[in-house]
Amino acid sequence: MAGRLRFHGCYRRDMFGFAPTGKHVAWAGAPFFTFEGDKVRDVWVLGDVHGLIEQLKANASG
Repeated sequence: MAGRLRFHGCYRRDMFGFAPTGKHVAWAGAPFFTFEGDKVRDVWVLGDVHGLIEQLKANASG
């Protein structure tokens, strides 16, 4: 089973070498689940890190 996520938050700590700006950032993600009976056995999440870095660059420059 898979899903679609939108991560977001206020940028308050150093991340990927960029100083915090206090601005809002958001990026897409996709979780993939495996189940054992009616319980989640494993979760793997892929996130758009490059999209996030581009936002951090844009926030840092203006």
